[in-house]
Amino acid sequence: MKCIRINGESIERVYGDIVCAGSILIKSAGIEVLQSLGGKKIADMKIMDTGYLEAEMARNAGAHWVTVSSIAEESTIKKALECSKDKGIMVIGDLLGVEERRERLMELGVRDFLSGNTLTIDGKTEELKEAYRPVEGSVRTKRVEVDEPKLQIALDLLSTEQAIGIAEEAIEGGVDWIEAGTPLIKKEGMQAIRELRERFGSATIVADLKTLEHGRDETLLACKNGADIVGICGSAKDEVIKEAVGTGAVIMADLIAARDPAERARELEALGVSMLEFHLAIDAQGGAYPFDVFERVCNSVSIPVGCAGGMDAEKARRAFECGAAFIVAGSSLTKTKDPRREAEKIKKELR
Repeated sequence: MKCIRINGESIERVYGDIVCAGSILIKSAGIEVLQSLGGKKIADMKIMDTGYLEAEMARNAGAHWVTVSSIAEESTIKKALECSKDKGIMVIGDLLGVEERRERLMELGVRDFLSGNTLTIDGKTEELKEAYRPVEGSVRTKRVEVDEPKLQIALDLLSTEQAIGIAEEAIEGGVDWIEAGTPLIKKEGMQAIRELRERFGSATIVADLKTLEHGRDETLLACKNGADIVGICGSAKDEVIKEAVGTGAVIMADLIAARDPAERARELEALGVSMLEFHLAIDAQGGAYPFDVFERVCNSVSIPVGCAGGMDAEKARRAFECGAAFIVAGSSLTKTKDPRREAEKIKKELR
């Protein structure tokens, strides 16, 4: 069986029994790029959050399988498996060299795995050949000041048009930074960042890529399309972090799913990231927010630390008291009828 993974900004003419759209390709062109691929399809999305949403997105675009990061919260893995049962898309556990996670993922219900270029489906192991094209470009540097508390809106939506409409209202209420959320980037690709840049001019644009591999390529991809800050996964391998930092971009490392957030925060600061984001995954929300852990992270480093995950005005005040340099608000702004008013309430607490 011929299995191929395509990674790059555009599609090459390759054919296989199983064709995998790599993370770079999806983040560049959007999930609809699957429509241009032949054979059975894998969406290599490396899901870290919003497990059901991203798995469903892949299925709707024609994927037979979707990859979930082995280091994601178990709640996220379970959500992807739930979508698998509902929508008929199969889940592949991307081990990312963390082979010790295989047994636990199998206990959760994952049956197929990706480890490097080794693909195991239905108990059969195949080599996944890589059709790889490096991203070309350079970083457009912009000095990002965090001299006073900032409010960042996380546009975790599936439509750029809707995202722009909500962002316009939220900015009127005091939002400082505009984030193209991970689901939006995976759905619409770099076009989402380009449209946000075109509409909001000199505003600070954050690209929440949650990069787990190809640190250089994904960072360049976001920067050359208009991002000022690039969000990567802080639990990625150190080599990936170094690649991203080495581009000269402003790197925001997300501590989502970090086993020891304070310790990893210190390591990431030493690796040269510009700022950190303490993030309670959407799939893990519902209980009390771990402000004690967040405060330990803030006290562990000297670089700015932001707080994300179910942030509203009350939680924003508590996060600010713990040492937050910026607040990342998602559903409290995107799911309300009045984003401007909600932004004003949060911004008031930061003053």
